[in-house]
Amino acid sequence: MNEKTASRPCPVCNETRVEVLHRLHFHLARGTPLPEAYDLVSCPRCGFVYADTPKSQADYDRYYVEFSRYEDAATASGGADNEADLHRLEETARWLEKYMAPQMRVLDIGCGNGGLLKTLSKRTPIRASGIDPAPRCVQRLIAEGFSAHQGHLGHLPENCGTYDFIILSHVLEHVVDLSGALLAVRRLLAPQGKLYVETPDASRYHLEDLPPFYFFDPEHINHFDTASLKALGVKNAWRTTDCVEKTILLPRNRCYPAAGLILEADASAFAQEGESIALKEKIAAYVDASLQKLHNAKTSLADAVLHRPIVLWGAGSQAQRLLENSPLKEARIVAVVDRDTNKQGKFFAHCVVQSPEEGLRQLPENTLVVICAAIHAETIRDEVATMNARLPCLIP
Repeated sequence: MNEKTASRPCPVCNETRVEVLHRLHFHLARGTPLPEAYDLVSCPRCGFVYADTPKSQADYDRYYVEFSRYEDAATASGGADNEADLHRLEETARWLEKYMAPQMRVLDIGCGNGGLLKTLSKRTPIRASGIDPAPRCVQRLIAEGFSAHQGHLGHLPENCGTYDFIILSHVLEHVVDLSGALLAVRRLLAPQGKLYVETPDASRYHLEDLPPFYFFDPEHINHFDTASLKALGVKNAWRTTDCVEKTILLPRNRCYPAAGLILEADASAFAQEGESIALKEKIAAYVDASLQKLHNAKTSLADAVLHRPIVLWGAGSQAQRLLENSPLKEARIVAVVDRDTNKQGKFFAHCVVQSPEEGLRQLPENTLVVICAAIHAETIRDEVATMNARLPCLIP
């Protein structure tokens, strides 16, 4: 580990001297405003771990408008459109139900396709509203009878009122300017209002049934646990009144750790002492384990992909990592396919992303399908077998 001056000061305490834990590289679609590389760093003053991204908040805001992966209900999470996603949202709604009251004004910022709002509304007759940067998400919510606005934490819609309860579920890990985000939320919160924040729990990152570096991608640039969320609140005059650690169940019994807090605006929080953040050692151990797992996979992957044409199924974060950090970087990729309609038509890995029905036609002899999907790889393998039983697949 080495020290440097960060281009992005610590978003919790503003310290500029940081320790570099690892440098990450990604292969991105042409025109993507996110960084192709950044240092994963630890703050020596408060202990927070984050991405020293060279990009601005405006770059990330533009990305979520133009490249959103949350719009297509067939592939995105957050809309309660599949059994696992519905179960996750129902668990969250069940925990939040004690804070809900009839006709309460509830706003979900970064609501995606509105699954949490819909799930909460089924339990309590709240006045639910959503804000999201993706136009199709907003259109879907409006079509389903909800109030919705296009916007993001850096540019919230004008005259959208105040709210008794605001939700930031799996949002803050994507935000460059955390203090600015919490200030923007405060302006929308009614007196005595409450804020619910939920993020991945970096103290419990693991590699069981997940690919190496799964929790690091160009979008997730802040790595929270309960202590760091509380510390962020204290630094910005928010008091924690309740918290929860949860394990989100993904398809095929894979697990995703998360932490949630209820916060209330409290000017006296400035005088409080934030909890000690002890993430550096845990995340450094996760990085070392990921490097070892990636090393073990490289030889077999090279033998499989370097001497035959390759179809890449998936243009998301798993593919972005592998194309820069594995033998796939040298492979002859003849097609890229993805079910996400927002990815189709974009230029990725020297190919235009197509639907599977288009991209799996008229392939060269001996083509191998490499499935770059962290969660749904086995389902995709079964789908390929249905479409063309003679087409071999590899799950890295």
